[in-house]
Amino acid sequence: MLLINKIKSEINKLSNPPQIAFYTKFFRALPGDICQGDKLLAIKIPELRKVIKKYYFVMTLEDAKYFMDSEYNEMRFFGQEVILTKFNKAKAIDEQKILIEFLLANVNSINHWNLVDNCVSEIGQWCWQIQDFTILEQFHNSQSVWKKRIAIVSNIRLFKFGKFDLALRFIQDDLDYNHEYIQKANGWVLRELGKYNEKTLIEFLQFNKSRLPPITKSYATEHLRKTYNIPLLLQ
Repeated sequence: MLLINKIKSEINKLSNPPQIAFYTKFFRALPGDICQGDKLLAIKIPELRKVIKKYYFVMTLEDAKYFMDSEYNEMRFFGQEVILTKFNKAKAIDEQKILIEFLLANVNSINHWNLVDNCVSEIGQWCWQIQDFTILEQFHNSQSVWKKRIAIVSNIRLFKFGKFDLALRFIQDDLDYNHEYIQKANGWVLRELGKYNEKTLIEFLQFNKSRLPPITKSYATEHLRKTYNIPLLLQ
């Protein structure tokens, strides 16, 4: 507990109280907004990463869990990033397995867009390494917006290996899902897919043109707008 208290003290010193109101609005945590009730300390991520770099190698999984269970967004980010840093530094697949399974076992702490988007690369990488996408299927079928977003956005890592089918199926299933963070995630993932396979992206957009929410279409066509007339492309 001495180590935890020492780290908490260092993190709290990075807080910028005059900026908390701005951070709360930016992170959509105001009453009635999507992430209402989340608490912010107004800490810049580069400053938080310095503390992570300083302590990650001496922290246990239970130390990390203490922070992942915090009511403060930045504390949860800290705990999550400790696990991810250990994962990326691990040499043995058995060690990586322990770390990623621990992260997934504590998925309820990954409950904000910044926390989701921070961990999906490693989750996608792990699923590819073991050639098992069951966890993404389970998360996609969940009623949790955050699990569903993890499932969708993790696919960006899979594009590096030429795997597009899972993302296209997830997005196809969710085009009518009425939540801003899922519609944005779908558009973001489609945009990234287009960097690897523009033809597949265009075919998907044309096939689903009548179902595309405006947010999804806007994100998905961001790079296409440089070379195509989107209304004509999707007419």
